Order: sequence, then structure tokens, then C-alpha cells
Amino acid sequence: MKKFLSLHVLLLSMLLVACDKNYYYIDDTTIDLKAQNIEAVGTLFYNMARQPEEAEQLISIAETTLFNRYTDLLPISDRAVDQRGTARGSAIGQLATALTRASEEMKQQLFDAADQFLGPYDPKIISPALNAYAITTASNQIIEAYAYNPQMFADLQELCETYLGIELEAIARN
Repeated sequence: MKKFLSLHVLLLSMLLVACDKNYYYIDDTTIDLKAQNIEAVGTLFYNMARQPEEAEQLISIAETTLFNRYTDLLPISDRAVDQRGTARGSAIGQLATALTRASEEMKQQLFDAADQFLGPYDPKIISPALNAYAITTASNQIIEAYAYNPQMFADLQELCETYLGIELEAIARN
């Protein structure tokens, strides 16, 4: 009985040591600066649609306060993939929302700014894991944008293909 109890105590203590949070959880609550920069780009899109006559000035401010081109942030799939993917998805979602209120001319400016600040989806730069976070985060605003204006399906299709690497399927209506 004594051996049995000793063995159980030994196994229990080994189990408790193995369950220490350092073995299965990385306690990294640091906010990633690249993620913050990427997320802030969404505000640029929103405000370009809101103040189209100030679009060039808004882009200039973003270039000064954030970064000039998305390539300035590379690599982005090296760490903080969850934060950076969520930030990218948030910015893409805000682009979808901005497209709902933009004129045809402004839509092209928005896509040009997205090319500059987000860059197209490229699996060599944006890992599948980072992109999965982006898709999930952007989806609610893409759905909302379509519900707000179903006639903008082609714009949302372009957005999804270019920045998320996915294709929306059109449903044939009879």
C-alpha cells in the first residue's frame, strides 16, 4: 500500500509539473506594433469614403504616421500572426464598408490605397494562418456591406480575391 501511495504521489506531482502553464501557454500579452499599423489603415479607408475631397491628404497623413507601403512592414507572418491577421481583416472589412458609400471614382482610389497599404494576398508573404484570421475578421463587414448594397457584389468579389485570396460565389437568381 505504501508503494502504491508513493507511486500515485510521484505520478500526481509529475502531472502537476507537466501542466504548468509554461508548457502549453505562451504568456505574451505584448501588443504588436505592426498589427496596430495595419489596423489603423482601416481608418484611412473609412475616412477617404467619408471625405473624398481630402483623400490625397489623408493618404499623406497615413504615409507620415503609419508607413509608406505595406512592404515596409515585411515580414508580417514571422510572429504575432493572430494579431496581424486580425488587424489585416479589420482593415479589409473597413475597406468593404467604405466601398458601400464611395462613388465609382472613389472606389478606384480606395483600391489603389489598399494596394499601397495592405498589398494583395500573396501566400509567400501572408501565411495561410494569418490569412485565416484576416478572412474571419473581415467577413462580418463584407456581409454587412453586401446587405447594405447588393449591387456592389462585383466590388466585394474583387476585394475578396485581391486581398483575401478567396472567391465569392454568385447565386443565380431566377
